[in-house]
Amino acid sequence: MGWSNKYKKSINCNNPKGFSQKAHCAGKKKRNERVMKLSEFKEAVTKVLRERSINAISKLQQKNVENIAKALEFYKKNKHTDKREPFIKLLKKLGKEKESLAKELDMKVSGMYKNAEYKGESVNEAKLNHHRITGNSIEFYVKDKGKNLVLRFKDKRDFDKLKLDLDNPKDLQKILAKRPNKMSISMGESVNEGVSSEEKRIAMLAVKKQAKYRNVSLSQAIQDQINALEELKRQYKGK
Repeated sequence: MGWSNKYKKSINCNNPKGFSQKAHCAGKKKRNERVMKLSEFKEAVTKVLRERSINAISKLQQKNVENIAKALEFYKKNKHTDKREPFIKLLKKLGKEKESLAKELDMKVSGMYKNAEYKGESVNEAKLNHHRITGNSIEFYVKDKGKNLVLRFKDKRDFDKLKLDLDNPKDLQKILAKRPNKMSISMGESVNEGVSSEEKRIAMLAVKKQAKYRNVSLSQAIQDQINALEELKRQYKGK
């Protein structure tokens, strides 16, 4: 004979007694987990259905343009007949739909750009790229306000005495502001450095935005960005 509902409710699963109650509580826990996962799945599906993707909106826009073209063609053929009124109403309806889809796409793209807003360091914030130790001396290659700088200590021990971590932006700003006597600063034109991680992050941000907006692969978006930059390079050559 099975347990009554009253008895099942009386079981304290925080402190089950005996093998049977432990088995009952384990089964109850699994059932609750399945129900929770199902509710999460339903919520995710509802969210997807509620928010149309940029690609879906673009397809609806294309369909809208095709319908307007067809309706306009029929209207031209019937504009001197009593059949023109239905086509005028249809064109007005399709025109409103066109405006609505344009606004929806604009809001979607604006939201995407807002969500993808760059959250890293400011392009003007000082950043350590790398350092080099030669004998007893040490050099730090820094980018500050768009300029490449080289911070040099003839004796590495002079830097060690400062007890600073130049990977920490606050410590880096501190040493740039104080400019200790034992440290020299020079422009880093001769520094043979590659693209900084900051520059790569900014470039990747632009690539990801374009890939999402145009619904293309990252490799295609990168090539599109290269083509655009080459065009800008030609356009602003010498400026």
